[in-house]
Amino acid sequence: MTTLFAAPYRGQPLIPRGCSGTEFVPKIPVTCSYGPDGGAAPTTPLYQLLLEPHDHGWYVRQVIVEKY
Repeated sequence: MTTLFAAPYRGQPLIPRGCSGTEFVPKIPVTCSYGPDGGAAPTTPLYQLLLEPHDHGWYVRQVIVEKY
């Protein structure tokens, strides 16, 4: 989680870009991406979350912040 909170969030809207690994559930880990909408600045990062199923939902295993 330190990676997620190390990146400053400037309040830009983020939209879901989809998840991979869900075709053959339970394929682990599942990767979900969130990024800027079409009108955002080109420097807005893309966030990728690696998720694993847990008894009460999903556990965030890793956060990758891709900066442009």
